[in-house]
Amino acid sequence: MMRQLLSLREVDIGRVSLQRRTGSASAVAARNRTALSSLAPQLNVVAPKVESGVRGVAPHEAKHYAPGKTFKCLYGAGVIGYEQVNDDYCDCDDGSDEPGTNACPNGRFYCGQHNRHSPETVLSMRVNDGICDCCDGSDEWKGARVPPELQLSEELQARTGVFQAPCKLRC
Repeated sequence: MMRQLLSLREVDIGRVSLQRRTGSASAVAARNRTALSSLAPQLNVVAPKVESGVRGVAPHEAKHYAPGKTFKCLYGAGVIGYEQVNDDYCDCDDGSDEPGTNACPNGRFYCGQHNRHSPETVLSMRVNDGICDCCDGSDEWKGARVPPELQLSEELQARTGVFQAPCKLRC
């Protein structure tokens, strides 16, 4: 028996209805991503602290994120207080102040590790959504887990290419 994750239309306030669907692996993957993205804000987790640097920043851009009093938006004219970087609120029009959160729809998250079969960066809106986009799982740093009734088997995750948190190293 195969479980199907929910689309936004299938999720009702206070009530969830499961519907069986058939489709290609890519269609299943797309529906699974939508469903888990809608559930991520409901998961209450505490974010671990980063030891050094700013989470989600590419090494070649790290120099722009040196701690100081202010931060200049990378591709815009805005200047904000440094404490506003990765504060889960999109202050810069280009999204550069939120590389490690999903606050900005146009931001990019740099994966800690990658290989030729995995992305180097992912859209910021895919950070902490319950789907392991980076092969090292660095985009799921909050440690949110999909509810047990929506968890796919490892075989189905591998077949659809949608890997759910907790993330395993796939690099």
